[in-house]
Amino acid sequence: MRKGIGWALALTMTTIGTSGVAKAQVARPGGGLQARDFIRPDANVTADRLNIRGMIRPDITTTDGLRTYSRFIMVGRCMAGLGRKGVAEALASPMNAASERRQILVSQERLSSCQVTGMPNTLTLVRGVLSEGMYHKLSDEKAVDPGSPLSTSQIVRWSSEQNALIAPLLPADRGLTLIVDCLVVRQPQLADQILAAGHGSSAEQVGINTLLKGSPQCVPDGRSPSISRSYMRAFIASSAYRLVRWRAGETS
Repeated sequence: MRKGIGWALALTMTTIGTSGVAKAQVARPGGGLQARDFIRPDANVTADRLNIRGMIRPDITTTDGLRTYSRFIMVGRCMAGLGRKGVAEALASPMNAASERRQILVSQERLSSCQVTGMPNTLTLVRGVLSEGMYHKLSDEKAVDPGSPLSTSQIVRWSSEQNALIAPLLPADRGLTLIVDCLVVRQPQLADQILAAGHGSSAEQVGINTLLKGSPQCVPDGRSPSISRSYMRAFIASSAYRLVRWRAGETS
């Protein structure tokens, strides 16, 4: 490992019923994901620059985490506005594939004016903020009403077409993506309300709670994923953007 990166993260997988996604832990020698596997393998990264105090854990919602992810959301909207083509290409790639990582890195380098330094090193969160930026971009253009309900045949067709995109995900992330996709495609109006609400607001929390309860067939054994608000919003944004992009394509 290159000098300057004195730490790395490993992912410990858990079931959807307990935590829903991988938890971040200190890596053991020879195991887990190394720093080079993350979005910004910057040799000059330090704990201060990473703002460890504000880092977002998959399973814990904190005031610092909410504030940090709110900043990321604004960066994502900036990148979607100034570099729409590159961001769209990244989000059209299979999730967790090399093509997705490469295109995101290219977009970050080209859009340094969006203050991308300090963007999260977790693909789920990067994908979430970019998806949210692109979702608002498409919604503002009114190519399609993002909150209008879909027919049963549309739900089935969209859901089946997502399989190739999510196939490369780690098992726990793939499982949670399937759950959120199922929820969002059946309740797009709630996803739209959540993404319109301020991160950390009561409106956002009410929207998430209603979304989880609105389609019980999507949640295994009726157990809601135990993940932080920021991670939940990132998964919802990814699903909502893929859905609105698909619907815009259907009507073009």
